[in-house]
Amino acid sequence: MNYIRHMRNFYSLVEKDKRLKPWHITLYIALFNTWDKYHFPPLFEISRDPLMNGSHIGNKNTFAKTLKQLHEYGYIIYQPELRKGYYPTVILFGLNDHEILENQLNLSPESSICP
Repeated sequence: MNYIRHMRNFYSLVEKDKRLKPWHITLYIALFNTWDKYHFPPLFEISRDPLMNGSHIGNKNTFAKTLKQLHEYGYIIYQPELRKGYYPTVILFGLNDHEILENQLNLSPESSICP
């Protein structure tokens, strides 16, 4: 995982994707930092309170809505907890292939994403 390339490509996507609001960006960064903390596994468990704190989202409903929207927009795969006592899981994608990203996110091809 090339951390710098990933973040540069994410910021390029942010500039192009007008659906994203500040809380989407901060939550994505908090998720990315969690993914980094666990050494980039394919799938990882998440906990609401640390992510809310890290993203400076103070409302549980806003947090839940934003997480679902990041999933709907194609930035993550979010699996809510299946049963009480289980943690929700997230899959983040390496943002290294700009063609896949543009198609996945339905963005125009005039991007400045790093190859």
